[in-house]
Amino acid sequence: MLLYDLNANPLNSNEWAFPLTECFHITSFALSIGTIMLVDLRLLGLALKRRTAAAVLNNTTLWTLAGLIIVIISGFLIFSSDPVMYLHNASFKYKVTNLGLAIIFNYTVHRRVALAAPPPDMPQKPGGALGWLILLAALYVALPLSFIEVAPAGAKVALVVAAILVDLAILFKAPLKGTLAEQKTTAIISIFLWVAVVFGGLWIAFV
Repeated sequence: MLLYDLNANPLNSNEWAFPLTECFHITSFALSIGTIMLVDLRLLGLALKRRTAAAVLNNTTLWTLAGLIIVIISGFLIFSSDPVMYLHNASFKYKVTNLGLAIIFNYTVHRRVALAAPPPDMPQKPGGALGWLILLAALYVALPLSFIEVAPAGAKVALVVAAILVDLAILFKAPLKGTLAEQKTTAIISIFLWVAVVFGGLWIAFV
């Protein structure tokens, strides 16, 4: 069986390669999370009040995408420096799981609510899918519990799969209308997910 030689990886053989890759990884994370946060603050009504959520989203989409692409590429490079260590690191698995869910959420529910949100001077549409969003929020809040070591592996996988399915169901089935309640709930879920991603990343070196 072929063994992976860690010393042959440039990130391990060059003293500047790994820290430089980390710099790109962290900077691109700040870029993508920062632009998403601008949309969240608009949905919460705390910033950019003179602009619609759709306008803020459209103006930040390319920056967010560019940041996420660099995050993923640099993340794979960092992972290649010691795959075994990362695969057995609970904090890394927590970060990657939340990153996947955050990206799915950002390009499904989050995007749809932002585009549907009416301008501040327009009356709010009745109805909506607040119940669906609350269900999704409950799944995301329960997600950290699935990473407790005593939790069965099947329960961990089931919870992540359930969150993905509900996420997609809200996008394709739930009547999202961009109501004020939907905007605030969506922004809170988005902030929770990205904070979880950052929190997981910070603890990788200590687990």
